[in-house]
Amino acid sequence: MGATFYISADRQAGAAWTFTADQLARAVPERWPGATVSEPADGLLVLHVPVEDHWCEVFFDPEYGVLSFADKEPWSAPLTVVHGLLRALAPAVPLVRWADYDAELEPIDLNLGLAEFVARFGA
Repeated sequence: MGATFYISADRQAGAAWTFTADQLARAVPERWPGATVSEPADGLLVLHVPVEDHWCEVFFDPEYGVLSFADKEPWSAPLTVVHGLLRALAPAVPLVRWADYDAELEPIDLNLGLAEFVARFGA
C-alpha cells in the first residue's frame, strides 16, 4: 500500500488559502490544456493533468484546503501541478507538507523555481 503526500497552507502560522474549489477547477485546464477536473461523490476534486508526457492525478479537498498526491515516481509531475497552481492562486501563502505515514509538518517554499521546489520536496 502506497503513501500519500499532502500540502496545505501553514495553519499553525495562521495562513489560509483564499481560493475556492471553483477557481482551482478553472485554473487547471487554463494552465494545462486537455486537463480535466472531476468531482466524485466523496467531495474531493480529482485533477487529471498531462505533465511530462504522461497523466498525473492530484486531489484537492475543498473542505480542509488540502492538495494531495500518491507517493509514486516521478514526484515531479504532481509537484509541477502543485507549484503551478499555488503560484497562480496563493503565491504568498506559507505552505507545509506531510506524508500520511508520519504526519510530520515540514515547511516548503513556493518561491523556489520549479526544479528546486521538486528537488527540495524529496530531500
